[in-house]
Formats: sequence, C-alpha cells, structure tokens
Amino acid sequence: MLVTLWLVLLISCTSHIFSRVMAATIADDLTKLNNLYKEGAITKEEFSKAKSILFKSESTESKTETKKTKTKKKEKKKAEETIKSEDTKKVAKIEIFDESLQETFMTLEEAEALGSYKKIEKIPDGMFEISMSSKARAKKSMMKMYDVFVRNKGLMEKYPEKLMSAMGYFDLFYMDQLDEKKRVIKRFKKNYPNINKGLKKKMQSLYSLNQARKSMREAMGLTLNDDPEVALERYMSMHNFLEQGEKSINKLTKDEKRLKKKSANFKKKYGSFKKNIELRSENRIDQKTFDKELKKNIKDVKKSLAKLTDSGSKGEELYTTVANMFEKSLEILDNCSTNCVRKDLLAVVDSADFTNTIIADVEKTLIPKQHIQDMSKVDMENIPDNTKAILASVSTSMKQQKAIKKND
Repeated sequence: MLVTLWLVLLISCTSHIFSRVMAATIADDLTKLNNLYKEGAITKEEFSKAKSILFKSESTESKTETKKTKTKKKEKKKAEETIKSEDTKKVAKIEIFDESLQETFMTLEEAEALGSYKKIEKIPDGMFEISMSSKARAKKSMMKMYDVFVRNKGLMEKYPEKLMSAMGYFDLFYMDQLDEKKRVIKRFKKNYPNINKGLKKKMQSLYSLNQARKSMREAMGLTLNDDPEVALERYMSMHNFLEQGEKSINKLTKDEKRLKKKSANFKKKYGSFKKNIELRSENRIDQKTFDKELKKNIKDVKKSLAKLTDSGSKGEELYTTVANMFEKSLEILDNCSTNCVRKDLLAVVDSADFTNTIIADVEKTLIPKQHIQDMSKVDMENIPDNTKAILASVSTSMKQQKAIKKND
C-alpha cells in the first residue's frame, strides 16, 4: 500500500516533466533538421522527406498553394473537432459530479474505467534481461520506476529515453495492481454506494494510478482503451529512438540553478493546491477535509512564491504577476467561503491552468535547458516504419493538446 502511495505522489508530481521532455525532444530538437539543410549537410529532398516522416507533411515541391490552403483548413477543422470533443467531456463531467462522492470517492463508471487485468505475453526487447513470471516482472518494474522517478529524478531531462521506458514499466506495474486488487474492485461494485473507509482508500489509490496512466498514454497519442502490449511497444520504440540522440550539457549559472530549484518547488506546491480544488469541485472530499488541506496549500504556495519574488531576482516580474493571479484565486474562494459551488471552484482551476501556461512559456527564456538532446543527426532512413508512425502520432497528439490548452 505504501509503495503504491509513493508512486501515485511521485508520478503526479512528475507528469509535467515527461510532457515537457516530449515536447522538447520531438518538437523542438527535430527542428534542427532545418539547420542541417541550411548548412548543406542534407539535400532539400532529404529535408522534406525527414519532415514528412515525423510530422506527416507532404513534400513542399509537390504541393500547390491550393493544396496548402486545404491542408491548413483540414488541420484547423481537426483541431476544432478535438476542442469540441474536450468541451463535450467538460459538460458531461459537470453532470457527473452533481452527486456526492464523499463516501465512495468515485463512481461505478470510473470503477469500470480502471480496466481489467490482462496477462501480457509480448514484452518488447530490452525491457528485461531474462525471461520471468508476470509477478517477477511487476516487482522488477516497480524498482525500475523507483530508479527513474526517485533515485535519479534529477536526470529525467538528461535521459528522456529512460523516462519512456519507465512509463512502460508503469503500465506493467498497473496491470499487476489490477490483478492483485480484483477482489477489491469486485467488492466495490457489489457494495456501491455503501463503501467503508478501508475499501474507499484502496479504490482511491487505484483511481490515482489510473489517472497517471491516462496522462502517460495521452502523451504518446494513446488512450486507456488501447491494448497494454500496444502501449509497451510504443513506449519502448520511443525509448530506442530517443536513445540515439546526441547529449550535451548547457552550463547554468548559480542564479539559474537556484531559480530552477525554486520554480520546481513552487510548481509542486501549486499543483497540490490545484488538485485539492479539483477534488472538492468533483465532490470527492468533504468541506472539512478541503478546508484543512487548503489552509496548508495556501501557506506552502505563498512561501514558495515569496522566494521567487525577491527584489532584484531574475524573473521577479513574472512571479509577481503569478502571485497576483494567485491572490485573485483566493478572493474567489473567500467570496464564496463554505458555499463554493462547482462553477466557482472551476474558475480557480482554470486560473491555475492559465498560470501554468504562462510560466511554461516565459521560463523558456529565464531558465535555459541544462541538458540538450540533439536528434538532428539521427539517420532517418534506418528508423523502423512502426517508429516513424509512432513519432507522427505523438507529434499530432501534442499539437492537439496544445490547441486544446490555447482554446481553454
């Protein structure tokens, strides 16, 4: 139980890291192909082909202006459809949380969404050195995750390929948890809505693990409905691809290192604040639990922000703006006090999302990347077709998520 708990906490805290790493390694670093083309290292045909492989774009020479316009319209339409789909989900979500989940924490529909155990027969090469049982694999997977998310968490930016494999190990670990907790899930469904505290706590743990699994899969262009073996293949294909990158270190100044550390601490505290608001907005926790946690959240966020808004410090203007936005959120909570409805709480959640977007955008210039993953010299011709398809899918998924965030 304790092992599951620290995994939930750690993975929820690092979810923003793997999405940022993916965006950097695929979207940003692969644009260096353009530099190779300008320098004459690759021909125009090779440049166009590489772009086509990774981003499913057609050769610029074979397109007319009319086709470009049509393509842009199609892409815009697809993004709009994705946004509409997300909006529909939001509306459905509001309807779901009209009922109180304080005694059960989750609905029967969410219990079904946890999935069911499936014995994984096909394991990608490189995940395990020797053949072993499902239980032994799950135990090994847990230790592999511990190495990435705990012991070497500061190296995730340097070794994004290890992050990819850790996501695969997580999928294996989760599947084992479904096997171990199948009686717990069955009892929950049978007794619903009369759920005792012990059963509620176990289901809450599974719910959190599944939310982490969902985030990881979406980063790879997958859903919870995709077969675990498909997910494993995708994670390891990304691992193998990223492993080919040429690594270099950008030496940060003492001030940049301090700022990076302070910013990471703030994001962790701010994430806990947002999570507490979400749980209350979804009727999963009672007012007493919410108030107790909120008091701690506010204290932690203000303390971490105070370290970022020191007079004369780098980024003072950004973090002062963030502090003001945080105070506005607190005003919303103060105004509704103990009578906050879902609409009030969602306004605070939306403000937190907007704040995070601003921070991510501005910090690119404030805090340089310490570890550079240069993928421009990877031989595209030798990349397997399935990996090319995966890269294209991941790239499309990230573009869609970006469009959704912009719309929000």
